[in-house]
Amino acid sequence: MKTHILNLKKNVLSPEYFLKEISPYLKFLIQYKPADLWELDTRLLPKRLQKLRRKYKEFVQKHLKFHALVIDVYKNKETLDKIKKIVAIEGHFSELLPYPLGSMNLLTYRYPFHLIASLTYEEL
Repeated sequence: MKTHILNLKKNVLSPEYFLKEISPYLKFLIQYKPADLWELDTRLLPKRLQKLRRKYKEFVQKHLKFHALVIDVYKNKETLDKIKKIVAIEGHFSELLPYPLGSMNLLTYRYPFHLIASLTYEEL
């Protein structure tokens, strides 16, 4: 019986697998710290947009994560209405409008609007 090239128990494409197999004489030359791709991507943004993206992620983890399956798969209207109220209270419906009309700080508008909007839509 043939075995598949990619064994699911040990991923040969992973750097961790490679580091286990490498010679002990070379290990002192290599420093590998696995990093979260989301965090690496966030660090590339300007500080103000990093803060905004982390705020969105925290909101999603706190309020939306537990209800996502119920809303997406089962189309539960009561849960959706509950989430809409929470989003409105937090000010995310008017997030892209400046302060008198919405909740966005004017200093954030020095960055392209489409970048701010894409961060908002991506995280929420």
